[in-house]
Amino acid sequence: LTDDVTGLFNQRYLPQVLSQEILRAQRSKENFSILFIDMDHFKKVNDNRGHLTGSKMLQQMAHLLKRCVRAYDYCFRYGGD
Repeated sequence: LTDDVTGLFNQRYLPQVLSQEILRAQRSKENFSILFIDMDHFKKVNDNRGHLTGSKMLQQMAHLLKRCVRAYDYCFRYGGD
């Protein structure tokens, strides 16, 4: 359920959580939001600086995102590179 690099939930878990959240929002008649964030030119980082540097960047981004969301919110790593 979690990504090895970032510790975030992985993309295989997203459809399950999304289905649950849609049902929850319908029951409670409340809205919810989904935010997709893309790191522009990330492939260039891996190509020019190496995958270790790219992995460190992903870890830092994951840490930042976790600090910015509520305890009951979800963060996923959806893509690969």
